[in-house]
Amino acid sequence: MVTNNASLKALIEVAYDLPSNRVLGGPAWLSSDRFDINAKPEGSINVSTQDGVAQLRLMLQAMLAERFKVDVHWETKEVPVYALMVDKNGPKMKAVPGGNGEGSATAGRGTLSGLAPMVRLARELSNFLGRPVLDQTGLQGRFEFKLEWTPDQSPARTAVAGAGSDAGLSNDDLGASLFTAIQEQLGLRLQSQRGSASVLIVDRAEKVIYL
Repeated sequence: MVTNNASLKALIEVAYDLPSNRVLGGPAWLSSDRFDINAKPEGSINVSTQDGVAQLRLMLQAMLAERFKVDVHWETKEVPVYALMVDKNGPKMKAVPGGNGEGSATAGRGTLSGLAPMVRLARELSNFLGRPVLDQTGLQGRFEFKLEWTPDQSPARTAVAGAGSDAGLSNDDLGASLFTAIQEQLGLRLQSQRGSASVLIVDRAEKVIYL
């Protein structure tokens, strides 16, 4: 895993797979100081699979605890969220019978595609929108989806290897573009509301110079 010019907060967001507004606390320099990291896992990890990415995130969590003395805990707070709902004309996605688990999804700059249940789609969307997205579609099973929109400024949430880039998106114009794409391409919609979500509280972190 190699990353350049990454803030510790961005690394924590990637390690715990969270958007920026769900990582709270920590020292003032958590978002401002930047670090270069070059770490090699023990054994081989296939980051093209869901299990491989999960392994890499656990490795990153362990490294942050060891090198930066990062100590965290979880809390449930009321925060701004988006509710993912079926639009008035119904879903436009193809239902795919069979299969278990969370399915799969691939995200890029202005693209999101996959074969997964709606709870997985909601989680992927939260990475782009910078706030939790709750599945309130009522749709059961897995669906094939492909979403494309035009981002204006910020890149999509990066993979672990690129953690130095923006980890979440909050650009208003991008949000409007993504909202429209969700309605037109998936037959779903997002509604802003408040709800309970788990947030990660950073209790402690220490600076290091070399990794």
